[in-house]
Amino acid sequence: HSQFYSQTGASPGSGTATINYTGINPERKSWVVWEVIGHDTSTPVSESNTGSANAANALSVTLASVAAGNLAVSSGGFGRASAVAPGTNETELVNGEASSGGSVEMRTQVQYGTDTTQNWTWTGTADTGVGVAVEWAQAAAGSPSTQIIIID
Repeated sequence: HSQFYSQTGASPGSGTATINYTGINPERKSWVVWEVIGHDTSTPVSESNTGSANAANALSVTLASVAAGNLAVSSGGFGRASAVAPGTNETELVNGEASSGGSVEMRTQVQYGTDTTQNWTWTGTADTGVGVAVEWAQAAAGSPSTQIIIID
């Protein structure tokens, strides 16, 4: 289960990030709070898409087009996979490896170019992977800058 939220209004903003699991009973939880400054605060999400793979060792989620200066952020969950690697042109933001209570691997990554394919590969058991990719729009002037805060 992945959720993406974006601040609207003045940038940079301030406030508390609250994550609520009402109606959801996740086996594992990992929060990634990734601060993006310089994004479009009126329409921050340009597009999004999801994808899945079954009995495989790779997963791809394709966006229609990623505009120069925008960011493509993607998050995926993988069954019994091991050694999950980010795709070409991807930078891993967080590696949520399983350590107890199950074997699901979680990964969040960002792509700073205009590649429309957000992808992962893994070794070990061919298994299920599910992912989501979101294109964040930059503000009218300048490129977004980022800061990562990981709460695990």
